[in-house]
Amino acid sequence: MVALMPAWGIISAVGVFQTYISEHQLEHVSLSMQSYIFSVYSFFAMGGSLVIGPFFDQYGGRSLMFIGGALMVGGLIGASFSSEVYEFILSFGFALGIGTAFIICPNVSVINHYYVKKLGLMQGISELGGSVGGVLIPLMLRRLFVQVGWGWAMRVLALFSLVCVAIGIVVVKDRTEILNRGQPKLPIHKLFFKNFDKEQLKDNTFIGLVVSVVPVEFSLLLVLTYLPSFAIAEGISESASFMMIVVFAISGLFGHIIPSLMADRYGRFNALLVVSIFMSLFTFALWLPAQYYPKKLLGLYFFTILYGFFVAGSYSLLPAVIGQFSKVEDAGKRFGLVYGFVALANLASLPIGSEILGDGDMDGYTHLIIFSGSVCSAGVLAMLAFKYKMTKDLFAVL
Repeated sequence: MVALMPAWGIISAVGVFQTYISEHQLEHVSLSMQSYIFSVYSFFAMGGSLVIGPFFDQYGGRSLMFIGGALMVGGLIGASFSSEVYEFILSFGFALGIGTAFIICPNVSVINHYYVKKLGLMQGISELGGSVGGVLIPLMLRRLFVQVGWGWAMRVLALFSLVCVAIGIVVVKDRTEILNRGQPKLPIHKLFFKNFDKEQLKDNTFIGLVVSVVPVEFSLLLVLTYLPSFAIAEGISESASFMMIVVFAISGLFGHIIPSLMADRYGRFNALLVVSIFMSLFTFALWLPAQYYPKKLLGLYFFTILYGFFVAGSYSLLPAVIGQFSKVEDAGKRFGLVYGFVALANLASLPIGSEILGDGDMDGYTHLIIFSGSVCSAGVLAMLAFKYKMTKDLFAVL
């Protein structure tokens, strides 16, 4: 939980970073070019698990977290000195993104080593750290940006990440040795390609799951990234737009727990389907008409609270759903493979979104919101089709 505070926290607060550098260091650079920084970051943060998962399954999480902590700290310090797009891509995109994957994969996959019946709830509790980080990081940066500027704000965040990861290294204990007892170890070079297995792509159940969840993840990244800049375009202050991310994360504290509790009773996949339906609904019903609200800030806060609750539920439920369709010893591998597909979608998500957004006027944002909501709705339809294929009953527990 503690190690996930900077990892998921930075992912949740990606809109804060995008908004700040677009208004300061890269104000002369098009939104399309800026989007590559965060699409590369999201690609590695999510997709890195595709390679890291098999290493966790064979060697456990401690050594991976050492590597992840070093890369996260190095990436943040590098970003503190960055002023050009390519520098941000190398530091924030590559180093921080890869380091984040090294932290997320073992901390999420280890829950499958201990729980089956209460897996949904335990995943939700373990990922509370992401919401706590999502509250602390924007609040910290909001003050530090004003008092000491970008450079020292990033260095303080690097120190915060180092402390959290160090605690995680000490307290997180996996059962890899027990689960692998009597099993031959693969050479390291073969582990890199263990997930790239054609047989897995022949598993119709697994492919159906991937097709269901990828559009939802694609959509929510657009919302997380561009919601603060939308607020600024509506005349809301930069400070108030950062507070929206804080509100988003606070609502996520409840979103990690309540849907997870329901999942263990009514089905993990069912719970993921429900939160995805509400994410799509709120995008159209609350964010799309936000520019016409008489009190725009209040209306956006209302949307942020509700959407943040269900996004947190989605983050917590997806690992549990992956575990539901995986053997215990393959939890890391399957987690990595699903997020590998999510990463490919994320690599395209923000560049496509920035092209739709154009110059950042209200027409551009309207088109972006419609696009985001439509993609999420497509994911919901895919989930319904997947569930019907699995159970032949849309109301069955799954």
